Amino acid sequence: MTVDVERGMIFLPFGCPSYDFYGADRKGIGLFGNSLVALNAATGKVIWYYQMVHHDIWDYDLAAPPALVVVHRQDRDILAVAQVTKMGFVFVLDRLTGRPLFPVEERPVGQSKVPGELTWATQPFPLKPPPLARITVTLDDITTVTSESRKYCLENFASALPGEIFKPWGLELTVEMLGTLGGGNWSGTSFDPTLGYLFVNVSEVGRSRVYAAAEGRLPGGLRPRQQVGSVRAVLG
Repeated sequence: MTVDVERGMIFLPFGCPSYDFYGADRKGIGLFGNSLVALNAATGKVIWYYQMVHHDIWDYDLAAPPALVVVHRQDRDILAVAQVTKMGFVFVLDRLTGRPLFPVEERPVGQSKVPGELTWATQPFPLKPPPLARITVTLDDITTVTSESRKYCLENFASALPGEIFKPWGLELTVEMLGTLGGGNWSGTSFDPTLGYLFVNVSEVGRSRVYAAAEGRLPGGLRPRQQVGSVRAVLG
């Protein structure tokens, strides 16, 4: 959590609803999951909220506390709050209203084919700043450092490429980029008000998974199984 002492506001970055990787038993957008929520610190009353992932099935929880920042625009200073995410996105919101200070587009994303799953049709993509890490991985990114490493990666990942952000896991091997260890994660941010710089420690790690049948583990008899793990080794 982050507190604006002067204004008596507390900002809470929320995790994703359980189960992290399966949403057939929790249909809908999933408020207030994956949302930054501003409260009156004295009363607990909700001032505003902003959701950064709809119906999360990727464990894209908001893992870091937001940073209180000041945006200088048209000769005036705007009090803002900046939230880094595992998706490599940075959402910069007006601290008092929760409105984005830079455009955010709702873009269509891939839809799940897992029985019973109903993924959300769109996800928010901030236009500024640009993603802090790559959000896609293709065959062109397969390592060429050695012939052995390239062969290994092609054998394990080629069938699942391209991998991309918000790609729903399926009944066959699926690669998502970025994964749960990617982007701006637990390490958070620092803001230098003199320079107007926001410093972010970024990881560029993907994830591969596949759903496998396991009666009784989850509704529909499915469970997520990590097949190969992090796809850091794919990248040259």
